[in-house]
Amino acid sequence: HLEPWKLYATVGVLLVIDVLSLMIWQIVDPLHITVEKFVREAPKGDLDVLIQPLLEHCSSDKMNTWLGVVYGYKGLLLLLGIFLAYETKSISTEKINDHRAVGMAIYNVSVLCMITAPVTMILSSQQDASFAFASLAIVFSVYITLVVLFVPKVE
Repeated sequence: HLEPWKLYATVGVLLVIDVLSLMIWQIVDPLHITVEKFVREAPKGDLDVLIQPLLEHCSSDKMNTWLGVVYGYKGLLLLLGIFLAYETKSISTEKINDHRAVGMAIYNVSVLCMITAPVTMILSSQQDASFAFASLAIVFSVYITLVVLFVPKVE
């Protein structure tokens, strides 16, 4: 028998781990602004002007290491969710009757995370494309999760 306070405690522990890891990151290796300069461009109509495109990034000295730690931790949590969804797929209890839908939602989020994380890292120099891709992945993931969870209940 799983009591509600145990679920709340588990979520609280995961939240504390997230907050502590982000605090340690900011204390040990704080974020700072880095400016990426691109090739100067001459506008078509004006011969006396050159445009210097700049792109500001928030980064730290060991950014890839910290992102690897965060992505690894979150990946392990997603794997745990996939494992639990797989293990509970044959259980037919009235209290957890939507476990298949929750499993599909976890699979959906996992696949989109595995696609989105590397693509946004590759597209980091193209801010519009990176933002659009990450935003669409988030919206698509939330939409699919809501559809999988709630459409079967509308009958």
